[in-house]
Amino acid sequence: MDALLMFDVLMYINGFYFPLFALGHPLMTLAKFYSSNYVTPQWIVVDASVVIILIFGDLMKLLFYKKFREQRKVLAVVVAVLLTCLSLSCILYILLKQENVIKMEYIICSITLVLFSNELAFGLLQCLPCCKKIEYK
Repeated sequence: MDALLMFDVLMYINGFYFPLFALGHPLMTLAKFYSSNYVTPQWIVVDASVVIILIFGDLMKLLFYKKFREQRKVLAVVVAVLLTCLSLSCILYILLKQENVIKMEYIICSITLVLFSNELAFGLLQCLPCCKKIEYK
């Protein structure tokens, strides 16, 4: 099993999926803030900061991984896994702790949760000796 190849594929998919939640999450947060249907929670600043951390953390992960994956694969994977943990905790906050979650947020966060969980799993598998790619000379 080539865990690094699967990790590369997941990062590639994340690169195409990133604009959806980079535009969708702030718009949904603004819609909840200005909507009369939703009672604006006291924690709207915390919710907005979680969305900002999620977007910038994932953007930094994608940019760092694309820049350093050819020269330093191990460092790129380790940093990507750490930033994936940050993004995963933001997604879990949105799904489990945040009040007044819109149905569209549930859908986008569920897809993102699956993507980030797989990135985390294959990033950690890449570090195991049984998943190392054998190079024959």
